Amino acid sequence: MSGDIAFEDDVRLMRAVEQNEDGARHQLARRMYGRMRTICRRILAHEADAEDAIQMAFIEVLRAAGAYRGDSRLESWC
Repeated sequence: MSGDIAFEDDVRLMRAVEQNEDGARHQLARRMYGRMRTICRRILAHEADAEDAIQMAFIEVLRAAGAYRGDSRLESWC
């Protein structure tokens, strides 16, 4: 990776997710769940709606894993 990528560890994680490496999706989920839950709970009034939104958002993050370039924190990108 080049030195101009600000968040190289995040890029490595997302490449591992994209390549379906063992444990990468689980690592991403553990890292992002709390932040995604907090945001969804603030926006949505019901717990069930928030959980549905988290699942849908996480699916989109997984689909777009290859688009992450490390220009911002992974938490912000997600």
